[in-house]
Amino acid sequence: MITGGTFDPSQLVSIHRQPIYINRVKSVGRVVLLVTCMDSRIYPHEQLGLGINDTAIIRNAGGAVAEVLTTILACQKFGVRHFMVLKHTDCGGFRLQGREIMEHYKAHAKSKPALSAKAVEEVSSEIREFGYGNTPIEEVVLNDVEFLRKNPLIYEDTVVSGWALDDETGKV
Repeated sequence: MITGGTFDPSQLVSIHRQPIYINRVKSVGRVVLLVTCMDSRIYPHEQLGLGINDTAIIRNAGGAVAEVLTTILACQKFGVRHFMVLKHTDCGGFRLQGREIMEHYKAHAKSKPALSAKAVEEVSSEIREFGYGNTPIEEVVLNDVEFLRKNPLIYEDTVVSGWALDDETGKV
């Protein structure tokens, strides 16, 4: 809870001690999994009209599907048969490239060992391809949708849909 414009961590602890899950169904019960950006301007339940208890949400930088493939595959085990991809027009992924992330990493690494060739290669292999550049948002969405649709590990009866949120208008 935020009071008087400041954050009081003791209130957060007391909130989490309350038994808020007592009346929940024991199974996961999700039917939809949404992968979207970590941007706090995205409110997928309201913007897409999703039910609170029937949608699981994964957020990461740019809403990158390939980055969370293991989690997506695990969700199939729990009955999820609709994967949704939601991107947004003012995403940092359109302005930030992997090269810039690497430069920032090298400039702010915790220690010299973090800058070893092996450590840099491990990090750079993960982020080398980050960023959308001037790619139209429709193509960015379609690329992730097709990545899932063509993946042989995604069940055939799974629906994969893609959506683009216009940050200026709020329309999907």
